[in-house]
Order: sequence, then C-alpha cells, then structure tokens
Amino acid sequence: MKARVNLTLDRDILSQVRILAEKRKTSVSHIVESYLRSIIKKQRGQSVIDIVEGLKKPDLPEDLDLKEAYYKKHLK
Repeated sequence: MKARVNLTLDRDILSQVRILAEKRKTSVSHIVESYLRSIIKKQRGQSVIDIVEGLKKPDLPEDLDLKEAYYKKHLK
C-alpha cells in the first residue's frame, strides 16, 4: 500500500533528481523509495565480521596443532 509524504528539499537537489528521473525514465518518488529501501537493507544485514565475532570459541586444548590433527585424520 502506498502513502503520500511531503518532503522539503533544496531546489537544486530537486532539479537534479528530476533530470535524473527523466533520464532513467522513472519518477522522483521511485528514486527516493529505492534509496530508502537501500538504507533499510543495509541496516538489517550484519557484516561478516559481526557474525564471526559473535561465534562461540571452540573448546579445544590449547596445545592442539590443528594442522597436524587434520593431516592425521585425512592422510591415513
């Protein structure tokens, strides 16, 4: 469902957006809506760094050599 919104913009910005909309064969409303959607999408997503930092540290012995353990398991 669509809703109307009144925005106050600098005249130069509005003029440039109208030219851009005409070049893209779309409307100013569509450009504004697309921009707002992109902001919302960025807010929802987590970065890979945030995900990795949130992972639980595995309970492994401190003296365990992971490389050696891998080769022992896979190169028998």
